[in-house]
Amino acid sequence: MHCFRHRMPALLFSLAILMGLSTAVGAAENRLTRSVDPGSFAGGLGVNVNFSGGHRRDIEHIAAAGFRVVRADLLWADIETEYGRYDWRGPDELVRELRENHLVPLLILAYSNPLYAPRVFGRPASPSLAYAAPDKGRARAAYMAFVRAAARRYGNHVVWEVWNEPDQNFGAPINLRSYVGFAQEACHQLRGIAPDATVIGPAASGFEWPFLQDFVEANRSRCFDAVSIHPYRDEAPESVLGEWTRARASLAACTAPGPCAELIDGEWGYSVAGGQWTTQRQAAFDVRIRLLDVMAGVPLTILYDWQNDGPNPADKEANFGLLDFHGAAKPALGVLQSMIHALSGLHYMGQVATNRPEDLVLAFGADGAVRKLVGWTAGKRDSAVTLAEPVCVNAAAAVTEPPAAEPCGPGKFQLRAQGTLPLSAAPAAFPLASDADGVARVQVSQRQSSN
Repeated sequence: MHCFRHRMPALLFSLAILMGLSTAVGAAENRLTRSVDPGSFAGGLGVNVNFSGGHRRDIEHIAAAGFRVVRADLLWADIETEYGRYDWRGPDELVRELRENHLVPLLILAYSNPLYAPRVFGRPASPSLAYAAPDKGRARAAYMAFVRAAARRYGNHVVWEVWNEPDQNFGAPINLRSYVGFAQEACHQLRGIAPDATVIGPAASGFEWPFLQDFVEANRSRCFDAVSIHPYRDEAPESVLGEWTRARASLAACTAPGPCAELIDGEWGYSVAGGQWTTQRQAAFDVRIRLLDVMAGVPLTILYDWQNDGPNPADKEANFGLLDFHGAAKPALGVLQSMIHALSGLHYMGQVATNRPEDLVLAFGADGAVRKLVGWTAGKRDSAVTLAEPVCVNAAAAVTEPPAAEPCGPGKFQLRAQGTLPLSAAPAAFPLASDADGVARVQVSQRQSSN
């Protein structure tokens, strides 16, 4: 599906960022939050797939695993193979099966069409790269007709995304200024038919700041509900916290009435391709991706990818799947399912203060009380965090009335907890059990203590 992976340079994360990151949603409800459950681990978790109809077993597997959203291409070139005639059979089956399994379809209005656009010499024959962008004339008009036809077909029942990674493929050479106007037109075409639909973009391949700023500036009418970014990187995922903080300040700030645009993690994952790219690394990092997004107030995370794209184990681009090429589950899927189960019914409440910035402990709870702690270390070696009450917790933005603010100070609350959390690269959930004095004791399983 994607021929390039944009790799971001490492950003050092500081204690101030890790302990001070809290974000607020816009004053009015954003359409996106009707489809996801912000602050919940699984309620904002999605996965990318590279198929259309005919994959009921995969869809049932995805639903059983606990995902909420499924992202897929709506390939214009596959749907309109004759001028003005659309074949919706594959997408119809996909959308129907997703909805039957209580999954939210996220459809990418994807790419160009050889009926209207010439082949780009020297580019691979992939859907995203092979043909010129439909940014002018007859090709542009035909793409907008396709957008309107899709909106009439699926309306407000799906999340729409306008294109994918245009900074890698829109134009030859790349023309992002052209994409920004093109995307606004496509969004308004959607709104003309499905005014209450959720629309996101630009699916940037990284934190491409000038491009993202131009996109947000053009979205003054707030046609787009969310700014989608793909935060790929080769190093550990924790450096994304600083970038989400910067994005929140520069891209999502708004003062006018109405809902602010959300920031979403539209696609991200880690490959398994030998060397340092192991199945254990993928398992730990993929779970940390969603936990870090929850910390940053990012309501939706789309993991890439559901299944490997090819059989070559050394091909890094083909091995992002949670399943291998033959459909066998990798460890990452089991670890994700375990965390989904452990945090079911709970929401993020804040980050527990620790002595080392690389040791992260998050509080999840319900009904105003912390029920579980989730911890891991981003350091090179296993670690441990010992809690001796009272413990100060940096309150999440959604915690409007912290359980007990004193003596921790504004924006924090006090947690009476005791115990030692063994931390490794793979996040683990630790239940809390309160004693007669109201002190929460950390429960550590035998397996966790031996890791």
